[in-house]
Amino acid sequence: MPDNTILNLGSGGDTILTEDLSGVKVATTKIYVGAHGVNGGAVTAGNPLPVSVNGAVPLPTGASTAAKQPALGTAGSAAADVLTVQGVASMTPLLTTTTLATGFALIGTTASPDACDSIYNGITPLTPIRAAISAAASGSNTLVAAVPGKKILVLKAALMAAGAVNATFKSSTTSSLTGAFPLAANGGVGIGYCPLGNLATVAGEALTLNLDAAVQVSGYLVYVPV
Repeated sequence: MPDNTILNLGSGGDTILTEDLSGVKVATTKIYVGAHGVNGGAVTAGNPLPVSVNGAVPLPTGASTAAKQPALGTAGSAAADVLTVQGVASMTPLLTTTTLATGFALIGTTASPDACDSIYNGITPLTPIRAAISAAASGSNTLVAAVPGKKILVLKAALMAAGAVNATFKSSTTSSLTGAFPLAANGGVGIGYCPLGNLATVAGEALTLNLDAAVQVSGYLVYVPV
């Protein structure tokens, strides 16, 4: 059946809006746009219903408005509305520092335990010190004087004896750092390079060489105070 229905069909009554649904007339109600007497069409996505707002409508919390814009912030200072600004303040550069992890790459150079001019304790460069060994007194012979608060870390060393003697590296005069090296006449011992250190004194104590006889022992050592 067709849509719409004529009331009082015999005498030509009004036509009302209906829809035919499988032979059954269903009265329909639709919202139309327009003033009285004007058919502006049904409300659709392309013909939306005009809405007039009276009074202020609150915005969601945090919504951006002309009255609420992020503060400009000050270089190097935290701000409530923006992230911390890094840069310059009054054209004065801001210094930023950080602690790098072990095994880092330095700006301009690379930390290497095998560099000839320095080795690294964490991120601290240490300059190896080379010293001659010449000891002849029976008992304790100071090789490296004590450094307050520092250990003497021996990276490499070599000894040569003029006669038979037992030689022992010690921390000051008490703590033995090695066993006794039994050196024969014109014989010696070499301690290979190790960036971790072959032996180290107690902090604040001297490195000494203890001899069990008054025999000349010569050589060299490489060390760093740590």
